[in-house]
Amino acid sequence: MYRQKQIHFSPLTLALLAAFCSPLSFAQEQSSESVETVTVLGQTYRNTATKTALEAEETPQAISVIESEELEQRGVTSLGQALRYSSGVVTETKGGAVTMYDNFYIRGFRIDQTYYDGLVLQYLKGWNLQPQIDPIAIQRVEVFKGPTSVLYGSMPPGGMINTIAKSPQSQKHTEVSASTGSRNLTQATLDTTGQFGDSSVSYRLIAKARKQDGQVDGTEEERYLVAPSIDWQATENTLINLNMYYQKDPAMGMNSSLPLAAITNGSTSPSTFAGDNNWSHF
Repeated sequence: MYRQKQIHFSPLTLALLAAFCSPLSFAQEQSSESVETVTVLGQTYRNTATKTALEAEETPQAISVIESEELEQRGVTSLGQALRYSSGVVTETKGGAVTMYDNFYIRGFRIDQTYYDGLVLQYLKGWNLQPQIDPIAIQRVEVFKGPTSVLYGSMPPGGMINTIAKSPQSQKHTEVSASTGSRNLTQATLDTTGQFGDSSVSYRLIAKARKQDGQVDGTEEERYLVAPSIDWQATENTLINLNMYYQKDPAMGMNSSLPLAAITNGSTSPSTFAGDNNWSHF
């Protein structure tokens, strides 16, 4: 006679079986109902540190971003002024009154060159010549800290400064300003952008004329620039950008400042010029 043997499970065994089997059955249920979502980005942000679409807060490296709104609120007139509050950066190493250079230190390393839309602006050693981008044409400033020569070639290990140009917008917007102020300041600016009718072409025109006496007697600061650009969305996946940046600086202020001790002890004023006006040309 055949007898069926009954199997008895202890409460502990039943609990273990329930623990292992329940997640499996739950996962099978979920997998049959879940829908994978794929997000496709069109025009997207490309950061300096990785040349990818990662936002600054997602980048596993030290990077600081200064947006154009902050530049306007602070009224900066040079890249050196824009970097005054950036951590790890020492700017205006020749004094705040010297405006013809954008020299700074990042993490203790001297930086003699900046980047404009990822392209290097070479410092011409021996001639004291350095290209400068006016803040009116800058959308944001990105301060990358640490070595990144694998992406940009030979550079100091302290990091780099990348200025991002203002780009055309499809929505029409125009700003015109005229200013006057201390040290015989006269300035006029234009920033206009928009779309050509119902086409896929957008434009932007930036212009500036500025003249002011330097902080030091006998010096002047004078600048004229025009920066037109066009964006053509040729296809859904193709954007063609044409841009030009022209700048002329007939007068760039002074080359260096007096030592701080000469001013603080009362023997000279901040406006004292230690050179000869007949020979002070750049």
